[in-house]
Amino acid sequence: MSAYGFTVAPDLAAGPSIDGAFAWKSLLDVCRDLADTAWANGTPIYFDIVPTTPTTYRLQTWTEQRGKDRTVGQASRR
Repeated sequence: MSAYGFTVAPDLAAGPSIDGAFAWKSLLDVCRDLADTAWANGTPIYFDIVPTTPTTYRLQTWTEQRGKDRTVGQASRR
């Protein structure tokens, strides 16, 4: 799908490995299923489609929380 400006971020191996058959399912449904399974196995996984340029996008995942904790007075977790 990179020809259409859509890529997937590299595998960081931060979540559990999950086997499954996802043919003919929407990308959103697959991401939700994977996030739900990871949560049930003890590692919260979050996902989002982020713009990389005005015309390109990337599917990105995070463990524990999306982005950095910028709470005032707290050290950043990442």
